[in-house]
Amino acid sequence: MKPRLNNALYVVGTRGFPNVQGGIERHCEELYTHLASAGEQVVVFTRSPYVATKDRWSIYAGVHLRRVWAPRSKHLEAITHTFLAIVLAYAWGGKRLHVHAVGPGLLIPLAKILGFKVVMTHHGFDYDRRKWSRVAKFMLRLGERLAMRYADLVITVSQQLAEYVRNRYHRHSVFLPNGVSMSYLQSLREPASPLLARHNLQAKRYLIAVARLVPEKGLDVLLDALAARDSLPPLVVVGDADHQDSYSRKIRSSADENTRFIGSLPHDQTLALIKDATAFVMPSYHEGLPIALLEALALGTPVIASDIVPNKEIIGESTYGFLFRTGDAHDLRQKIEQVLHLDEKRREELGAMGRKRIQEQYNSDAISARFAELLALLL
Repeated sequence: MKPRLNNALYVVGTRGFPNVQGGIERHCEELYTHLASAGEQVVVFTRSPYVATKDRWSIYAGVHLRRVWAPRSKHLEAITHTFLAIVLAYAWGGKRLHVHAVGPGLLIPLAKILGFKVVMTHHGFDYDRRKWSRVAKFMLRLGERLAMRYADLVITVSQQLAEYVRNRYHRHSVFLPNGVSMSYLQSLREPASPLLARHNLQAKRYLIAVARLVPEKGLDVLLDALAARDSLPPLVVVGDADHQDSYSRKIRSSADENTRFIGSLPHDQTLALIKDATAFVMPSYHEGLPIALLEALALGTPVIASDIVPNKEIIGESTYGFLFRTGDAHDLRQKIEQVLHLDEKRREELGAMGRKRIQEQYNSDAISARFAELLALLL
């Protein structure tokens, strides 16, 4: 049954939550559960192929979730779902809309015609992803352009994006990064031991990557780095492909017996595996501001990441972790071996520095409070 929604904030551009893979999904779960706990009415439109419930309406941590049909198509899924969601929100008298990512930005002019006040969060250069055709990249760039022109407020999740919006569109944006809940991580009690036993792993004796099986995540580079691994530990890959294709099949077929693809997991189980890993590896070619990297640092796990700008923004010039040249499997292998030879004292120092970094700069409590202030001022 549809709840009474007096002045709800309606949300589009996410697949949904909980336990749906993706950085935007984790960002939305953190943000809107915080807002709901502070008394804000939030309706998140979730996509039918990804959420477990078949009910139209459900509630998660105070957030109203409205399941809406979406085609299982990488080209039509987001835009179709966004259109249907905006129409529903308008029919229910909605006035406030939060749009995530540049693809759904294509429909911000429609939302403005219908009388919505619109906040748009720019999560990254989606048109740089290798999976898109020329036509798709053109449409994503158009979505970015329309969002920058018509949104009432633009939020950027990284300093790189804020500078880009300023230089490219001569528009001010509010820098509000992705964050993680330190209080939640500190209360984490989910043991990794059952998962470790199931996959024949030992605590602190495996590497972990958390990523969808898509080209921009660079898992092929990681597998190349671990080829003929000799004494290197096993690799655990948490995540799957949203749409199975030649790349995801190639990644699975090219892995050796020391690589465990365990698919998508509930969030607490993923965190438990990150916490017990020897190192967290992020070989991406493209990221917005990766929450999985923030979580690994917050859990005190040594991190190895490609030297793309968002990763450098988080861990600095190897201050809080280890950077390797993007796409360079040889350099990545050297960094893995370097981490494996860390003594316990150095590992503890890195862990303490990482936790402090997240607490001070990427704590979702403070980030959500800032978003609530912006929402009150604008909408």
